[in-house]
Amino acid sequence: MKLSDEQIAAQSELPKSQHLKVTDLRKIIYSGKNHDAWWDLKQLMDQMQHAVNIFKYLHPDKVGIWLFDCSSAHEGLAEDALNINNMNINPGGKQRHLRPTVIPTNNPPPKPGRPDTRGQPQEMVYLANQSSRPEALWPTQRYKSSFARTGIGLG
Repeated sequence: MKLSDEQIAAQSELPKSQHLKVTDLRKIIYSGKNHDAWWDLKQLMDQMQHAVNIFKYLHPDKVGIWLFDCSSAHEGLAEDALNINNMNINPGGKQRHLRPTVIPTNNPPPKPGRPDTRGQPQEMVYLANQSSRPEALWPTQRYKSSFARTGIGLG
């Protein structure tokens, strides 16, 4: 997708705050040693931001539908995505700062005497000053056995 010469000229008539940063979406990469990086999720997301802006400029009264196939970004996740491969089940060690989640409201009710955490936010990292695993966070043995059944390793 790209703007024509006439559309680019029309862009220059607009206030600077309304100028498109990119007017031609084509991007040629030369991958390999001492060249450009391989196409990845970050580059795709950057290009998509420009694609949406160009589409909105070219078709202000339309809705764009974006389809992706055969993309190396299929497996891409945000840095703070809740991904089992980035979660620690014990304090210490290298950990990413994952975004918090919310405990589903349809979780089973708590055992008698335990707080009801349904609908409550759940931090997915151990705090720096946390010296031991809080009992409410991860019932370690149950998760270790669940992970073993699924083939997910716990490093």
